[in-house]
Amino acid sequence: MNQPVPINIDQSRILVVDDDEIIRKLLRRVLERSGFVVDEAASGEAALDQILAHHPDLILLDVVMDGIDGFITCRKIKNTEGMEEVPIIFVTGRADTGSIVEGLDAGGSDYITKPINRHEALARIRNHLKMGELLKIVVEDEGPGIPEDEMHKLFTDFGKTSVQPTGNETSTGLGLSICKKIVESHKGRIYAANRVGSTGAAFTIELDVVQLAVQV
Repeated sequence: MNQPVPINIDQSRILVVDDDEIIRKLLRRVLERSGFVVDEAASGEAALDQILAHHPDLILLDVVMDGIDGFITCRKIKNTEGMEEVPIIFVTGRADTGSIVEGLDAGGSDYITKPINRHEALARIRNHLKMGELLKIVVEDEGPGIPEDEMHKLFTDFGKTSVQPTGNETSTGLGLSICKKIVESHKGRIYAANRVGSTGAAFTIELDVVQLAVQV
């Protein structure tokens, strides 16, 4: 079953990080009116706590804040497990080339300058969220399933489980390992899980449509 699975960006969760309450409330109002779910943080430290409580799809991050600034906050967020690919857009009055370069070097994806232009901000936000569109390929079988304590063997070289092939075919233990290498070479991922309420397992491949287009 091959299906493009675009992110429903109208329900995406956005974290707004700014020590100016007026800016936070302004962005919240604009974003919620556009259908986004919004969380707030008044400092870099609070943002680091917030991403653990609610995983954001995108972060709007002020540069100049009390405590750790936006650049340091960005680096810390990017070093947090599961946050490596989340886009971070800086929201700042500093539009000089040096600040922009520093923000991009810190892991930022884009810049929105103050005073904030609502239409430009929404366009940039939607553009970065759309970059997460996935092509998902799911292959299901009706075999006996895979023991949970043997799942880790599936994608290793010559990895074999105790499950016997349903067609009594010979298994080298290399097929899934090769698949994993091919998928990862295209910046995708592959994983398996036993089917819920049924026998057999489901093998899922996820590929970033934008990455594929760039490579083509």
